Amino acid sequence: MASDGPMTEEDLQARRDEALEIAEEASAADPSSAPWGLEAYGDAPGGIGGGVGGFLWFETREAMLDFCARLLTFYNPGPRSKDHGDVAARAAEVVAAVASGAQTMDDAMERLNDVLRGFSQLRWWGEYSDLLHGSGEFQQDVRAWARASDYDDAEGADRSPIRAEEEPTFREALTEWGF
Repeated sequence: MASDGPMTEEDLQARRDEALEIAEEASAADPSSAPWGLEAYGDAPGGIGGGVGGFLWFETREAMLDFCARLLTFYNPGPRSKDHGDVAARAAEVVAAVASGAQTMDDAMERLNDVLRGFSQLRWWGEYSDLLHGSGEFQQDVRAWARASDYDDAEGADRSPIRAEEEPTFREALTEWGF
């Protein structure tokens, strides 16, 4: 899927506004009722806002994939030298492969991050239950961070699955991720 040429400044701003509006709602959503999520950060130098990540939560897998396909390119401003429409079209192709079942979410995340280099990067996407119980390094890091008294203590913190009695505290901690 190729773009129809460079986006106008007006179209670019409209997509950015839509991405930010949806992201604002998704960042405030409760993962116990909106169980499909992602953690994304701006792929720019830290001095200009890059590297700070946050969780976004969606009610369905389809809604999360739609955001990634249509708007993740615009969530964090990318380099002006790149054709944002072309990047968005290539991101949509990767996400379509996930939606159709032709590619796993894990495999596609690497491809999507390659396409979105300089824009947004995903560290994780999936179901909330995976964050609670998954064996991946990121999931374990998040659990350790949530259990630590401060970020610097996370290295030695418990990385095991979140127990039912810990889940409300864990969910609350996720709202502070990236700050």
